[in-house]
Amino acid sequence: MKTSGKGTFLKMEDGLIAEFEWWKDKTIVKEIRTRYDAWAAGKEKGYTQDQLNASIEELRKRRLSE
Repeated sequence: MKTSGKGTFLKMEDGLIAEFEWWKDKTIVKEIRTRYDAWAAGKEKGYTQDQLNASIEELRKRRLSE
């Protein structure tokens, strides 16, 4: 994901999809705030970058084997 002054570009394997100003979407901001509050209170588990990378790699392998 790359950010610009105007918004966020979602970079997928096929290229840029769209520019999206997520911080202006009240539903998304509320969801992020809710998840952050749960994480800060110890009610939701966080993940390390290594765990996220491993999960993404596993999903790629599954998708390619189908």
